[in-house]
Amino acid sequence: MKTYLNVPYAEKDFAKRNGAKWDNAVKKWHVSGSEPVPYMLRRFMAGYQVPKANAQYQFMRGMP
Repeated sequence: MKTYLNVPYAEKDFAKRNGAKWDNAVKKWHVSGSEPVPYMLRRFMAGYQVPKANAQYQFMRGMP
């Protein structure tokens, strides 16, 4: 089973470098369903939301 990704054209090289493959039949990028979606590609998954920064992250960045 394939997990299809919504990769903008401008980021196709980034997706390819991080393990995504092109499916010419459906014209979409995908990763194999037998392996977890790499962290760097999760933002291209349908319905994915960027997690909110936790307090430690905000402290390290110097945010109030």
